[in-house]
Amino acid sequence: MATGLLAGIAILATASAAQAAPKVSGRYAINSTAFCQTLITVSKDAEQDVSGINSPNNGTISSEVGYIQFPNTAASSGDVSIASKGFEASAVRINGAGFGVKPITNALGGSFSLTNTTFTLTVGSQNMVFTLAYGDVVGGVARTLYLVQRESATCLNTVIATKQSG
Repeated sequence: MATGLLAGIAILATASAAQAAPKVSGRYAINSTAFCQTLITVSKDAEQDVSGINSPNNGTISSEVGYIQFPNTAASSGDVSIASKGFEASAVRINGAGFGVKPITNALGGSFSLTNTTFTLTVGSQNMVFTLAYGDVVGGVARTLYLVQRESATCLNTVIATKQSG
């Protein structure tokens, strides 16, 4: 059963890759989450007992909702603006280090391009490349985008974007 399922998924993936890249248009509601790992080390005494816990990097977690505006005419590249609000916090707080949950607001503009498998967001000189899956394609326009990005060796981001009516 599992082999058949995997073969079916592989066939669908191959067929999807052969199709033209989807386009986007208009306004999409977004939900994004970011996770950055925490590095924790321990100090040991002469008897190898733990004598201290250190966290030079407390990590962060965040969750935001908002909107992304693409060109009104269906496109696979162009200008983009994003506005979001949410919350962020340190992933771990040891002995009061790090910070508690606090509100965040983001507004940025830049450009985008997408292929069958990637979504690239460029803001200033920074290119952020996401792995892309898309769904509910109507008239060549993807109404839903699923994005995931390895931002660094310790951070990842996910975004779900859903096209709004009108």
